[in-house]
Amino acid sequence: MEATGPTAAGLAPPVISVFLFSYGHINGPIVQTGVEGRSSKQLAYSIRHLPNPPRNLRANSNGLSRRLQKEFLNNDCVEAILGKVQNDIIDALRIEAESIQAAKAATRDCNSGNVFKPDNISDLEESPKNLHDASLILTVCCEKGRHRSVAFIDELGRRLADLKNGDGISHTWELCISVTHRDIGNSASAPVTHDKSRRKRMRCMRVEGSR
Repeated sequence: MEATGPTAAGLAPPVISVFLFSYGHINGPIVQTGVEGRSSKQLAYSIRHLPNPPRNLRANSNGLSRRLQKEFLNNDCVEAILGKVQNDIIDALRIEAESIQAAKAATRDCNSGNVFKPDNISDLEESPKNLHDASLILTVCCEKGRHRSVAFIDELGRRLADLKNGDGISHTWELCISVTHRDIGNSASAPVTHDKSRRKRMRCMRVEGSR
């Protein structure tokens, strides 16, 4: 089938950075600065209302445990929230991709001699070549940031990595996904100060979504 949409006109697919954060509510919110991208959108969720995994699993492991994840994710309420968040991400990606491709098309037309020049064209022309087109920051909190939010974000990262066709979205994009579990190394008994060093788990990958 012949490709349709902006990429069929020879435009490079937009590169969108997706930053996924888990954290504990008792340790304060995520404060993210210096995210690369010409535009940035933020989504925030609390899953403190979702049921905890069994106490014995929480005592001996964190949210990266496959066994704990299996117990936590095998719940209709958890699956419903996961599906909602995933759909929210896809909607945000679609909107960003459409906006970016429209701006790129306008830039190309302007460079071809079109007298119309949108306000954001100069920004697009002057931005560094290695700067991602946009970024999406998503944060999920549970109570302490060691179990539920970690398992949730880890599963969400896997689902986004498997997103090869944009779930029917007609645009193509390239994703760079980063996963950070801010509070996974914190003591389970007490919150930490905001300036204390925290263990982080990062995972970066690139995936493409196409029709």
